[in-house]
Order: sequence, then structure tokens, then C-alpha cells
Amino acid sequence: MLMRYSPFKEIEMMEKEINKMFNDFFRSFDRGYEYPLMDIIDSKDDLVIYVEVPGVSKDDIKVKIHNDVLTISGERKEPELPEKANCLIREREFGKFMRSVRLPYPIEVSKVSAEYKDGILKITLPKKEEVKPKEIQINVS
Repeated sequence: MLMRYSPFKEIEMMEKEINKMFNDFFRSFDRGYEYPLMDIIDSKDDLVIYVEVPGVSKDDIKVKIHNDVLTISGERKEPELPEKANCLIREREFGKFMRSVRLPYPIEVSKVSAEYKDGILKITLPKKEEVKPKEIQINVS
């Protein structure tokens, strides 16, 4: 099947490549901190937060609670390249990250626990008794 030549098609392809190049270049300047993705699960007794931090050592992650705000911060360190090696493609991002969320309920700070497995940080925050649902018995009169 023959196709008609269009110089505009080549110009369009060049424009896409140039836009991609500029987007990749300027993307590195607008970040500052990376924001790890998270899920927050609200159960009867706990808030459970799952945070994606692949490639980060457990020792490079900090979890803090202050004034009902949970902050997760750390650093994804760039691996050293072997001597005389060149990186052909670099898509992974390295550097500091931070994420803060206001907690919707008062929690038992002394009972908070965190575990890290397979690049996922799981933080369990037990709710204070006064915010847990309570069943009220109805008396018959």
C-alpha cells in the first residue's frame, strides 16, 4: 500500500521529540521533594497507612507525629556506577522525599507501629478510645 508523503508528519514527529526532551529536562527542577504514594485505611480500631518507598533502606526512612500530623521523610540514594560506565537511560528518581498528612482522629501515639517489607512501609495508628465507635444498648421501659 502506497502512502502519500507529508512533510508535516515529520515536523509533527520532531515537535513531539523536542517537547519530550524539554519536559524531561525541566521536570527535574520543579520537584524539590518527591511525594511517595500512600493509601490510608480507616478501620474500627486503627488507621493503617501504606506508603510506597521502593529502593529505600529502612534506615533512610523517618516517621514522625507532631500536632496530629504524620510526616514520612527520607532519601532514595543514587547507586554508584561502576568505573568508566555510562548511564544510557535514567528514569528512576533519587533524592529526598517527604509526605505529611493530617490525621483525622486522635491516636494512641505510644502504640503506633511501623513495618517495612518489599518496598512498602505499613504504619498502624491505633485510635484513642473516645473516637472508636461504641454500641449503645437500648433499654425497654
